[in-house]
This record gives sequence, C-alpha cells and structure tokens, in this order.
Amino acid sequence: MSETLLLPPEVTPPKRKVWRLWKWIGLAVYAVVLLFDRWLPDVVVILGQLFGILVLLNLTFHGIRFLKNRFFWRVRNRIAGSLIFVGLIPLLLMLGTVFVALYLLAGQLAARHA
Repeated sequence: MSETLLLPPEVTPPKRKVWRLWKWIGLAVYAVVLLFDRWLPDVVVILGQLFGILVLLNLTFHGIRFLKNRFFWRVRNRIAGSLIFVGLIPLLLMLGTVFVALYLLAGQLAARHA
C-alpha cells in the first residue's frame, strides 16, 4: 500500500475577495461627499457619510481579521500572544496602580510639609 493513499487530499480554501465593487463605490461616494458637502443637499451628505462609514467599518473589520490571521499563523505566535495578554497586561496594571498610589502619597506628603 502506498503512503499517498493514507494522506488526506489537499484542499485549498477559496480566497476571499475583500475589495468588492460596492466598497470602491462607497469610498468614492464618501470622498465626494467630504469634498463637496457645502454644495450637496443635506440628505445626500448624510446618506453618503453613512455609506462611507459602513464601508470603512467593513474594511476595518477585514483588516483586523487579516492581521490576526497573519500574526497568529503559528502556535509559537499564539503562545506569545497569550503570554502577553495573561502575564504582561496584569503586571502593567499592577505597576500603574502602584505608581498612582505613590504619586498620591507623595502629593499628600508634599502638601503636609509645605
């Protein structure tokens, strides 16, 4: 029996299209509304800004997902990210709390000796 029969078939997932036509149109409409808002009717400005903000939120969502997939593509990077969130952030919060407490204590002592 050959080893190739035991291996699963290679399946490549379809690539997502992030830049669709409605997003290009949305960015163009948003730019036009921002440039010519003085001369356009208020309804057109409001709808154009809402559509532009919707497109920007969608692109931000896709950008964050792309960066997450790019950064956490190995187990090593996932472990490093977990250590940052589980270990480093609480340490920074505790150090910040100590700093604020010492700052307030120094202020009280300075006011008493003045």
